[in-house]
Amino acid sequence: MAIDRERVLAEVRARPRTERELLDRLGGGHHAKRNLRNLLRSLVRSGELERRDRRYRLPRQDGLVEGVFTPGRGDGGTVVGPGNRA
Repeated sequence: MAIDRERVLAEVRARPRTERELLDRLGGGHHAKRNLRNLLRSLVRSGELERRDRRYRLPRQDGLVEGVFTPGRGDGGTVVGPGNRA
């Protein structure tokens, strides 16, 4: 069975998964890995999926963005979100 958008989204809807987990669950060999990687990139670019800590998941529905807070001196600090560097 071919790896397609609907099957990938159904797997990720259940819980966030790594590329390897998706490939194991959806089946396929070398060509399927390349097709899955291209499909995942496309889904991330379109906003249907997001990648966090090597796992693919559905985007947050509450509109919040996750980040890492680094306390600074005094009262301030910095929040670095995905795709940004401190």
